[in-house]
Amino acid sequence: MGFYLTVAPNIRLYAYGYSYRFRGGTKMAEKREYTPVPRHPNVYSYETKKGTRYRVREGFRNMYGKADEFSKQGLRSVRDAEAVLKTFERDLAVDNYANIRTGQITLDQAWRQQLEQKTSSGSWRPGTAAIATQLYNNYWKKTIGNMKLIDIRRPLVQRLLNKYRDDGFAPSTLKSMYDRLKGIMNDAVKNEMLDRNHILGLSIPRITPVKVEVDADKIADWLVTAQEVLTQYEFDMIAVMANTGMRRGEVLGLMVDDIEFRKDEVNNAEIALVNIRHQRLIDEEGPQPLKTLGSNRTIALDGKMVEILHHAILMSKNIRRRNGRTGEKYDWLWLDQLGTPVSTSRPRYLCSKVNIVNGTYMHPHAFRHYFATVALNNGASQSGVMHYLGHTTERMTLDYTRPTDNAALSVFRTFSDLDGTKTMVPSNTPPTRKKRSN
Repeated sequence: MGFYLTVAPNIRLYAYGYSYRFRGGTKMAEKREYTPVPRHPNVYSYETKKGTRYRVREGFRNMYGKADEFSKQGLRSVRDAEAVLKTFERDLAVDNYANIRTGQITLDQAWRQQLEQKTSSGSWRPGTAAIATQLYNNYWKKTIGNMKLIDIRRPLVQRLLNKYRDDGFAPSTLKSMYDRLKGIMNDAVKNEMLDRNHILGLSIPRITPVKVEVDADKIADWLVTAQEVLTQYEFDMIAVMANTGMRRGEVLGLMVDDIEFRKDEVNNAEIALVNIRHQRLIDEEGPQPLKTLGSNRTIALDGKMVEILHHAILMSKNIRRRNGRTGEKYDWLWLDQLGTPVSTSRPRYLCSKVNIVNGTYMHPHAFRHYFATVALNNGASQSGVMHYLGHTTERMTLDYTRPTDNAALSVFRTFSDLDGTKTMVPSNTPPTRKKRSN
């Protein structure tokens, strides 16, 4: 017994149970039973409104040595069914899996095969595999995961992408969704599971982006609001993003041991050196590699940011001690109340809380653009700022060296108006703060 589920014109899903059809918005159900045909192994008959039809079904070992199944239905006679079976057995005898499996495998099966191949061969790092799995599970598994590859066509995928756009997903996220699905289909073609990829050439839906202006006064006002709306520990994370230009994943990937405090003998003040060695972009244990080799760097901070980092470290140690999690392998700087690393969506969530109150739209990556713009406008060298941000392109010099501690500190001081007193942290920021009463 089986069922079809219509998800688009001329596209129906099959599984055991019942047959469902949608007509004019009304779901119609009819029970379908398969009866073995005597003296014809692997051939089954079933009744339809147009008369008796036949189905063939036979198990085999696929190219990977795993149990698989060949199935075809809608055949009009026993002779047709026997002809299909003979063709299948002939293809199986000469290992012609392309003819056997073309269109029969589902997207879920193709995805699992791709994941196994990529991870076992070392083509994907653990972080890459985790991100790919997250993309597939979040956007494709529930919608078309059970569909046969041959039924996944451009119109259907384009409608799904358009729907995700209407749900508010950014073009970059839509592109990542599409690339993940396209990659699964491409590998299916290479592995002879599909004759060709039917979803190539789709258009990524565009949305009108929200413009984030690099306005020092607006950013300063936004940060004042952030200090009032957020707890001090939450504000610490925002302040680090706003005053360092670090990527969201780099901020989330900070550990206590990544931060070193030193005495600036020239100015008789304490400075902080932040070693950026890893990032967190997905909610799993362990750090992930940085975006590029050039992202591995050390940045220097002073003034209010030293106080901010001291407070964040104190809070993380207290939370860890309160939850009995001292001595763990990774001493993450940003923890939730249970002592586990905060969600990777936490920075965007904190920005959205402040956005609602302040009215100026900010998101984590906007701080990175802001830092670069202000530092360059205040006279910092382009190479110094790019070292500080860990951002390299093909147009830049490939031969420049790592900056010294003093060079890194000069970039930060350029951003903070040279003396470390005008960072985008409100001047009245206390080491700790009380929550605002309602």
